[in-house]
Amino acid sequence: MSEPSSNPEAVPTARARVAELVAATETLAALAAALADRAGPTELPDDLKGAVTSVAATVADLDGLGPEDSAQIAAVARAILTQAAAFAADPAGVPPTWSVTDPALLTSLGEASAAFAPLIRDQIAPQLEGLADALAGDATILDVGMGVGALAIAFTRAFPTASVVGIDIWEPSLALSRANVTEAGLTGRVEVREQDVTTLPDTDRYDMIWFSGPFIPKAVLGAALERCRHALKEGGWLIFGSYGGADQKQRALSDLRTVRSGGAPLGDEQTLALLEDAGLRDSRVLQVSIGMPTRLIASRP
Repeated sequence: MSEPSSNPEAVPTARARVAELVAATETLAALAAALADRAGPTELPDDLKGAVTSVAATVADLDGLGPEDSAQIAAVARAILTQAAAFAADPAGVPPTWSVTDPALLTSLGEASAAFAPLIRDQIAPQLEGLADALAGDATILDVGMGVGALAIAFTRAFPTASVVGIDIWEPSLALSRANVTEAGLTGRVEVREQDVTTLPDTDRYDMIWFSGPFIPKAVLGAALERCRHALKEGGWLIFGSYGGADQKQRALSDLRTVRSGGAPLGDEQTLALLEDAGLRDSRVLQVSIGMPTRLIASRP
């Protein structure tokens, strides 16, 4: 079968659009570099620093950002760029389940997730009855799909008296997680456990559960959420994290990210129905952004 011929009128438009997207991609990379320079300990040479700062200034005013915010936003930018590059290099290699082994990609995604800890402390927990007080005390947090442990470590910093149990089934991530927790000196506060959430044995243990929705296959979501309900203390909260979007383009991108992560794209109604079927109630949808559109749904037994 012969290949379809190009529409001559479409070629210039497509090339011009690609050129715009190339510029946007390089701008994001420059922004990430400028933010990393602000966050430290990376320090760019003066000529490179001036160049990336000039590019970054065309899209954002960085003067009001401190080191912590700069590091978190830079981590999100690096994660998106790293994951997109891997996808572009091998789009047919997207598996039906999470199977990333590249330490750099796993680490970049984990670093991006760490931004949720201060977000929960400062914006989310005060909206959820009893959660802020619990997390300010001797709380226990479950991190479902802990990856490389970056979010679990961030939880210990956001909530200095809390302890964290992190579970995952992907050994390449768990190996990095164990090393990261040890390097951070947190082995006494962060338990790294190879554990399938559908067989989670804990009951009435956790004040908060972070549930990484995009990495959980749809076939086991119901069973996973039911086990989490049993694992929550009375009055505890589950926070279901997923990608989101305010418009059609963002929603299409969030669906693509979810499929690439091994999960199933779900709308609010589908997610709320799964939570209700698992015995979780009082659900509310929280639209937030950590540098990419994100949707959190909080629910409790």
